[in-house]
Amino acid sequence: MIFEMITIRQMTRADIAAANRLRELAGWNQTERDWERFLRLSPGGCFVACLEGKVRGTATTLNYENRFGWVGMILVDPECRKQGIGTQLLEAGIDYLERIGVETVKLDATPMGHSLYLQHGFVDEYGIERWERARLRIADCGLRIEDSSRMRNDEWGMRNVERHIRHDGISDNGLAEPFQVGGEPEPGFPARNSGSPSIHNPQSTIRNPQFKLSSPITQEDLERACTLDRSIFGADRSELLFLTWRQDPSRSAVVYSGDDTIGYIFGREGARAYYLGPWVAQDNFAAEQLLSALLLRLQGQTVYVDICLENPHAKALVKAAGFTAQRPLTRMYRGWNHHPGQPKYVCGIAGPELG
Repeated sequence: MIFEMITIRQMTRADIAAANRLRELAGWNQTERDWERFLRLSPGGCFVACLEGKVRGTATTLNYENRFGWVGMILVDPECRKQGIGTQLLEAGIDYLERIGVETVKLDATPMGHSLYLQHGFVDEYGIERWERARLRIADCGLRIEDSSRMRNDEWGMRNVERHIRHDGISDNGLAEPFQVGGEPEPGFPARNSGSPSIHNPQSTIRNPQFKLSSPITQEDLERACTLDRSIFGADRSELLFLTWRQDPSRSAVVYSGDDTIGYIFGREGARAYYLGPWVAQDNFAAEQLLSALLLRLQGQTVYVDICLENPHAKALVKAAGFTAQRPLTRMYRGWNHHPGQPKYVCGIAGPELG
């Protein structure tokens, strides 16, 4: 039987081309750079399934402070499916994470894989949806570009977005130079809609918030975003965010309310589309501004985002921006879920393979 002939071993850099071939056959969005990032973050936790010396399957894992780990990139060659290879790879990932002391194992399941994960002790946590915007043009979106430096939150949707954008790009030293959108409200500018409580502080209504959006993110911005991210995500993933930011610093943004970081967004190139995520905001207006900032830099490109259905506003935002729903996913976990984070503030996840 093929099952008995399969060998599971750790992935190495020499396997990247073969792994990427399987990714291409599946039509997924990752690139060779993503495989390299997995091997950097989890050199002992990435696996390949080999049959007669040829890579026929893959699986990756990530460890987030031993609070929870992630299993992803379970791919099987179409010629070898229904032979138990995916099951062996899943079990290799689970065994590795539990062996190094990870308390909870998580993953994002496609409808096809959902029943397999249930059989291995995973339970549903919440839903995720993939949304796509093909060949993005600002004229096609619900974005209203106005010649104003003022930031307003009248109703939920896409309007009054980025103004006076300076595309500074990357400086000679390789770091992203920031541009800013908005700033302090001008004297006499209408207060924030007092009829809708702030997500950032649901117990009070914020008037004339001192919002500032800065993009691209700087090193200092990144450190502050990572501090907020730990509480929202449930564990530290600063190294992952750093590598994502370094891959394309110009596709990132952060929002401040006074001295407080209240949101951030990152983007990266994919094989099929540009991917937005993580996209996190503790305020609905901040979420809108972050999405707008990156969409304005991605005109003419196909864009993916995986929205978290625990967030009450993300779906309305992407629909207003002209995205269409593509497929459902289910976030699942095995073991205790002592560190669920705060998914109500997650507009878009980092990726099904990342969390």
